[in-house]
Amino acid sequence: MDFVIQIDGDKRVIRKLDGIPKKLRPALSKELKGIGKHVSSYITRQKLSGQVLNRRTGMLARSIKDRVISNINELYTQIGTDVPYAGIHERGGTITPKHGRWLWIPTKSVQTKAGVTRQGIRDYVNEPDTFFQLTKRGTLGLFRNMGKGNPPDLLFIAKSYVNIPKRPYMRPSLEDNRNLIISRIKKAIGESLK
Repeated sequence: MDFVIQIDGDKRVIRKLDGIPKKLRPALSKELKGIGKHVSSYITRQKLSGQVLNRRTGMLARSIKDRVISNINELYTQIGTDVPYAGIHERGGTITPKHGRWLWIPTKSVQTKAGVTRQGIRDYVNEPDTFFQLTKRGTLGLFRNMGKGNPPDLLFIAKSYVNIPKRPYMRPSLEDNRNLIISRIKKAIGESLK
């Protein structure tokens, strides 16, 4: 999924950009490139390092990219990511199984300290000491036998769906940097029109 936020004005501002002097476009383009870099870096440092989302693998943070779109009709900075789960973190939503009846949610028993699952459920199902059983709450789970006298260890819990809360990191980053963005654009315009 490609999730993109664009820093641009409303249609009225874009129409005005069509009439701006040619010498202004390079200055604005350069400034928009700097703004894109700044906001991308801000998202990574201020939103994806534990403030909004905890960093597990770093894949989302590394995927934040920016670029300037400049053509005859448009001039804006585009900031986005192509990580499939980026949109559900930003907007929230419900995840349902695509294949099969259940989502198998890993417990801390099969996760690293960062919360990354060591192996998928298929790897554990084939182990001789694992078995399926209902949990005390009546939910289907995959357990591992821990030996005589020890309770079994719950590895995965079956869910028919999971609700992911909204944890926006892009939109708030734009709002947090709104004044900086506006002042940098005004400065670039002012210096170009001198």
